[in-house]
Amino acid sequence: MSQPITLTVGGLLDDMARRFPDNDALVYPERGLRYSYHQFNELCRQVAKGLLAMGIKKGDHLSIWAYNVPEWVILQFATAKIGAVLVTVNTSYKSAELEYILNQSDSTTLFMVRSFKDS
Repeated sequence: MSQPITLTVGGLLDDMARRFPDNDALVYPERGLRYSYHQFNELCRQVAKGLLAMGIKKGDHLSIWAYNVPEWVILQFATAKIGAVLVTVNTSYKSAELEYILNQSDSTTLFMVRSFKDS
């Protein structure tokens, strides 16, 4: 019988940073970004602290309306570290669709990029 998995996503990042601190964790050539697991974990911890300072707590739902940018991945791991739920919003959604998903998901906070295509 197999053992249940008890490691969280945030805990997995901690483990990777401990085991492979100098290995690449996030690379985004368009901006010249290259974070090792140690650097990425520390950045996610800082963002998690910022979320807590904003009053976001475990179990809160946060939405992100963005395309594939480094901040998306950072927010994903930061929310995991504090036990918040990240709700992804399709970047093609218009205002009415966005309103619907925010209401249905019980999101307390929306993070978004400045613009995407015609939105």
